[in-house]
Amino acid sequence: VIYGMAHGGAMSIFQGAASAIQFDGFHLVVAETSQNIHRRTEDEAKHIRALIDKGIQGLIIYTEPTDQNRGLLEEALVKGIPVVQIDRYLEGLACDYVGIENALAAKEMTEHLIEVGHQLIAFLSFHYAASTCKEREQGYRDALEQHNIPFDHALVAYCNPAPDRISAITRILQQWKTLAEPPTAIFAVNDELALAVSRVLSGLPVRVP
Repeated sequence: VIYGMAHGGAMSIFQGAASAIQFDGFHLVVAETSQNIHRRTEDEAKHIRALIDKGIQGLIIYTEPTDQNRGLLEEALVKGIPVVQIDRYLEGLACDYVGIENALAAKEMTEHLIEVGHQLIAFLSFHYAASTCKEREQGYRDALEQHNIPFDHALVAYCNPAPDRISAITRILQQWKTLAEPPTAIFAVNDELALAVSRVLSGLPVRVP
């Protein structure tokens, strides 16, 4: 079960899975969920339900796992269906997970900004609480704490992964600009958001290295 097949990351995951299972005589059944965050949970539930009912022998899930669908994944595990979560995960679910060390990576990225002279570092993420977003925010906070930089709630903002993202980011950047001490660097939680920020900044009198 996967979302955003048009994106490079999702396509690479699909290709890797397809390549791995072909040597063991298995067939890959792909179900794509909506990229609309408001429909994604419902789509995910329908796909998982259908796949369980079809008697699949394993489930790889790269979506936005939510507690609403925890019961379906637990049902799969009880029935002996192995489950592997990719990139994002539900805490406490007794299955395998493949992903990066988000907190450590975010901490190192924030420390790089600190080392090149930034003290006022903003953090921009999404409203929905994917595990990746939470871990990266924790890494950001850990870096600030380790370097004795006070955490400032005014420098943390969230937007929705929706069509109006650019206007939302524009409003956030304008709000930061009005602060007595505006940020000199921005940590965007992923590449897609970073590109959107760069796009907005390109129309402002701001130098982006």
